[in-house]
Amino acid sequence: MGRYLAEHDAELSSLPCAEASFSQLKAAGSGMAQQILTLLAEQPLYSHEIARKLEVHEQKIYYHMRKLEAAGLIVVERREEISGASAKYYKLAAPAFAVLLEQPRATGAITAIKPTHKAFLEPFIHEGRADFLIVIGSPMAHGPQMVQARDGGYGIDLALFLGSFLAGQPQPVVKLDTEFSKEDWNKNLIVIGGPIVNTVAAKINASMPLQFMEDGKTITSTITGTSYESDQIGLIAKGQNPKAEDKAVLFIAGRRQPGTKAAILAFLQHFDELIQGNAQNTNIMARIVEGKDLDSDGVVDAVSFRE
Repeated sequence: MGRYLAEHDAELSSLPCAEASFSQLKAAGSGMAQQILTLLAEQPLYSHEIARKLEVHEQKIYYHMRKLEAAGLIVVERREEISGASAKYYKLAAPAFAVLLEQPRATGAITAIKPTHKAFLEPFIHEGRADFLIVIGSPMAHGPQMVQARDGGYGIDLALFLGSFLAGQPQPVVKLDTEFSKEDWNKNLIVIGGPIVNTVAAKINASMPLQFMEDGKTITSTITGTSYESDQIGLIAKGQNPKAEDKAVLFIAGRRQPGTKAAILAFLQHFDELIQGNAQNTNIMARIVEGKDLDSDGVVDAVSFRE
């Protein structure tokens, strides 16, 4: 599985793309087959639903779907009991297919990236390559207060997000704070979690424009002098690595787990706003966000910017 890339106005879009042969694509040659594929691109469906949507006899849909399945263009996603019968829900085998007329060639870095994105992501991503170490708190009891970190999974969300800016190699490295070594200080660091749950965060905290107070819970801004004590408050701050002048640190943390999630959601949902810099001083890449529970299920699912 590769990726289809499209560039427009310095924006780079991509889509997973599977290699296909001419004989495979022949199954999609008819107008009806193409209509079926278009519907399945929206959501998995079973044959009766497709027939109803296209207003044709179900047997006609069966004929084309058998050909598409045999060609490997669609696959069964799941089976459900409907009106006493087993219905097969189909989905596309890939969002896009390509016929290779020659062998792929090695490519350089992905350069279609907004200048504002590039400025924020440097030096963590340089010329399309990852140059950072993600440090998360250990899930085992550790540190002066013998706590267990529970926000390591957010490191995966962030790594997937950053991966969209990468050319493919090398892969970023993730380490627990308990595995962090002296040599690791010579790297660009992305530190997730506050100083209570992440011992590396405790060592960078004082050098960041947004930081935790001595209690390890209250977040304060050295820019505005404001203190934040809500569990839903999170921070994103970019600064210099205190142990290596030529390296940087990206600090992402919350007063509690919901705050850390809010900070990660700021990347996933509002990256363009995130990188505008602090509301009081846009030259400082430091933002305070607050998590919101819009559907009232007790889980943070949106964010707003406080500064």
